[in-house]
Amino acid sequence: MANGQTYQQDAERLHSTQDVEYGNQVAATQTLAGIADEIRSRLIVDRRIALTALKSLPGLMRQLRLTGPVSGLNEGLYNQASHFYTELLNNEEALEKMAVYGTTTEMLTIRLDLVTAMGEAMKEQQIRIGQAQLITAQRREAMQKLDTWMSRFIRAARLAFLDEPKELKKLGIYVKE
Repeated sequence: MANGQTYQQDAERLHSTQDVEYGNQVAATQTLAGIADEIRSRLIVDRRIALTALKSLPGLMRQLRLTGPVSGLNEGLYNQASHFYTELLNNEEALEKMAVYGTTTEMLTIRLDLVTAMGEAMKEQQIRIGQAQLITAQRREAMQKLDTWMSRFIRAARLAFLDEPKELKKLGIYVKE
């Protein structure tokens, strides 16, 4: 009986832990989504400004990868934004032309910091996904142990109370009448 109680307690503990881990995963995903939305909206505006401000520098426009849409996927967005803001901040001529349209070095630095935060949020989300998957596997294993123990317990109880169906009912074991 002690083994059965231990299996049950383990399964319950892991079930509760699984709920917490999935909650953490959802929170990390929501944090990432908020940062990604902010970057996406700012990147779209900044790319439009860059297209106008840098039209006399086609080589730089190519270097900044201004053609094509902003990626809808987090990893693609992160790569696009990181490349765009890093390259822009490393080019004095581009910074001067962007400043004419009100986009300052400080603004671009803040955006690059936000991209860095997105990278950290992506890592955190992956960690949380992994932890949630790990605890799910552990819970599944604990439930399997409990299920195996319960099957053996019920078989033993049926044998022990073969002539006493009321005792089986007391244990919560279904008995055909």
